[in-house]
Amino acid sequence: MKLSQRHNVEQEIEDLLRYSMAQVSEGRTLTEQERNEAAEEAREDFNAFMEYAFIDTVTMQPVKQGDIHRKWDAHIRKNDRAMIIAPREHGKTEQCAIGRAIWELGRRPNLRIKIVCQDDGTAIKRLSAVKLHILSNPLVRDVFPDLRPSALVDNWAKQSITVNRQGQDKDPSVEALGVLSTGTGGRVDLFIFDDVVDFRNAIAQPALRPLVIETFRNVWMNLMAKDSRAIYIATPWHQDDLTANLEQGGEWSVLKTPIDEDFTSIWEEQWSTERLKRRLAEIKNRAFNRGFRLIAQTDEDKMFPAFDECINPAYSLRDIPGEWKRIAGVDLGHSKRKLRQRKGNAEGRTKPRSVVFVIAIDPDTNYRWPCEIRMGHWSGPETAEHILEVNEWHDPDLWCVENNAYQDTLGDWVKEKIDKDPRWKGTVIRWHAFTTGRNKADEQVGLPALAAEFDSGAWVIASDGGSVDQMGRNWAVWAHEMKNYGITELSDSVMACWFAKEGARLSGRPIDISSSDVNPDDDDVVTVRIGGPGRRLSDMRDANGTDGGATVEYGPEHYQAKRRRYR
Repeated sequence: MKLSQRHNVEQEIEDLLRYSMAQVSEGRTLTEQERNEAAEEAREDFNAFMEYAFIDTVTMQPVKQGDIHRKWDAHIRKNDRAMIIAPREHGKTEQCAIGRAIWELGRRPNLRIKIVCQDDGTAIKRLSAVKLHILSNPLVRDVFPDLRPSALVDNWAKQSITVNRQGQDKDPSVEALGVLSTGTGGRVDLFIFDDVVDFRNAIAQPALRPLVIETFRNVWMNLMAKDSRAIYIATPWHQDDLTANLEQGGEWSVLKTPIDEDFTSIWEEQWSTERLKRRLAEIKNRAFNRGFRLIAQTDEDKMFPAFDECINPAYSLRDIPGEWKRIAGVDLGHSKRKLRQRKGNAEGRTKPRSVVFVIAIDPDTNYRWPCEIRMGHWSGPETAEHILEVNEWHDPDLWCVENNAYQDTLGDWVKEKIDKDPRWKGTVIRWHAFTTGRNKADEQVGLPALAAEFDSGAWVIASDGGSVDQMGRNWAVWAHEMKNYGITELSDSVMACWFAKEGARLSGRPIDISSSDVNPDDDDVVTVRIGGPGRRLSDMRDANGTDGGATVEYGPEHYQAKRRRYR
C-alpha cells in the first residue's frame, strides 16, 4: 500500500471514530445534572472514566469494564512499579496505555509521560490514539474540559505532544518512542511500557534480548524523576527476555492473569470459554500457551517443532505431479550482506545467502510439497540466472520476492537476460514484490502462521527413504534453520520458505516480467513435461562445493517438472 493510500485509510478510520464518539455522546439520555455527576465521577475513578468516555468500536456502545480491568486499575493505583502480564486481545493497550495516559494527564496536566513500545511505529500509533481522543472525543472533553493542546508551546507532533499546563517545562506532556530508540529525551513522571518485547527482539533476533534489557535498565529507568511511577504491560515471549527478567527480579509488583487449563474466562464479555477453545484450535498449543496461558518460550521450544513430523520418506520428489501449481519464494542475501559490510560484520560463515525455494500445491488438500531449494552467495546477475533456470523447469504460477531496493535492480537484470540472452527468449515470470516487516510476527500470516501449518501437517517433505540431510546440502541447511529458528544466526531459507507460503496465499495478478513479443495469456503455450535433460550449474561451484554456489542438487530426472514453451 502506498503511503498516500495508507494515510487516506487512517484518515477514514479517524473520521469514523470521531463520528462514532459524537453519536454515542449525543445518544446518551442524561440530564445536564446527571452528565455533570458522571463526568465528576470519571475524573476521580479510572473505571468510571473508561465507561463514560470510551466506546467499543465493534458494538458502538460505551465500554463495559470487566472484572479483569478493575483488577488492573487497582494494581496500578496500589504500586508505583506495576507490572501486568495478561493474555493477548484483552484490552491491555486501550486500558493501560491509551486510556490511562489521557486520564492521568487530565488529572495532572504537568505530568511528563513516556509511552515506550517495541518500536517507534507502534509507539506513534498509541500516541495518535491519545491525540484523537483529546482533540475529538466530546466525552473526554466533558470529563477534562481543559485538556487541550498547549497555547504557549507549539508541540503537537507525531512523536510528542504538549498540553495546557502551568509553567514552561521543556519536556513534552507525552512522548512516544521505541525501546531501542536513540532520542530518549528528558525526565519522566509516568512511564507506560506497552509490549516492549515482541517476536522480533525476543525470538527472531535473540541477540537483541540482552540489548533490550540493558537499554531498559541503563537508559529508560535512569530518566525517572522523584516520586515517578511506571506501568509495564506485556504478554510473554521468551524466558530470557526483558519481561521474564523483570518478573523474576523482585523490583516490580507483578499481576499475572493467565487462562487456566479449564479455559476459565477472565473477561466473559469478550472471551467466553467456547471462544477460547476455538482460538486454541485455530492457533494450536504453542501459540495459545504463550499468548493466553502466559507460558514463555525457551530455546528448547522451537518455532517449528513439528518439522520432523512432516518428513515423509515414502515419497520422493519424482512423486510430485508436474501439473500441480508451483510457487517460488526468494530471499535476497545481497542487500543484507551490504548492510553487514557497513557494520563490519560480513566475514565468516554467517554471511547471508540468497535462497530460491519452490513448493508444489496439492490441489485436493492444499498441502505444500517443497520441490527445490537453491542457495548461494551470488552476484545479482547470478541470482537472475538461477531465477530463470528455476522458472524454466518449474514454471511457478507466482514468484514471491523479498521487496527491497535490490529487488528492483534484480528485476531489471532478469528482464535484461530475457531480452538479450537467446536461452531465455520468450520467458514470462510472474513477479510479486513481498514486503516484510511487522507482518513477520503476525499470528495469521507471519512466521507463527507458517509454524501452525507445520503443526497441522500441511507440509509434506518427500525424503525418498532417508532424512532431509541426505537430500543434499541445501535441504540440510533448510532443515537446520527451520529446527533452530531464533537460535541460529541465519534464517535465509526459512524466509524464502515463508515467502513461498505467502505466495500461495496471495491473490490478484502479479507483474509480468517478459519480452514484449510474448502473450502470457495464451493458454496454448503450456505443456506438461516429465523428465528430460537438465543443466547443472557446475561452473558456479567452488573447489570444495562448500560456499553455497553449487545449488542444483536435483535435475529434472529427479522430479516431474512443468515447463512452459513459447512460440
